[in-house]
Amino acid sequence: MPCTVTRLAGEPILILQFDLNLEDRLSSLRSVQSQVASIAAATGGLLVVIADLREHDVKYSDFLLMAHDMPHHPEGSPLDPRIRPAMIGDHPLIEIGVRKINQMLGIQIEHFATLEKALAWAREEIRRQTDQPPN
Repeated sequence: MPCTVTRLAGEPILILQFDLNLEDRLSSLRSVQSQVASIAAATGGLLVVIADLREHDVKYSDFLLMAHDMPHHPEGSPLDPRIRPAMIGDHPLIEIGVRKINQMLGIQIEHFATLEKALAWAREEIRRQTDQPPN
């Protein structure tokens, strides 16, 4: 499988771990988006989706392909209003690619160097969405 989708127990948070470049198999991205859309529908509210690119062989073309493809297949993508997207990884192209997607599509994908920081942000987003005071 080109992507592993893991839902954190008891939380509306998904972690996506990609195993190959999108330029090699763009159809795989659509398959993952379909799976994310199904989970978002079952969740019935906000779903935080964190793409873990720490072990991914990052290519700028992957980000351009995503930005080009998302408007044609928005459900389950960062354009889906049920989803709060983030990417993690410390490769310099990730930050550049996230900025480019945000600019091209007028959306806000967050970028973090570590999973811990991404999860802290995700939990705060969920708390804000449900208006629960922090612990």
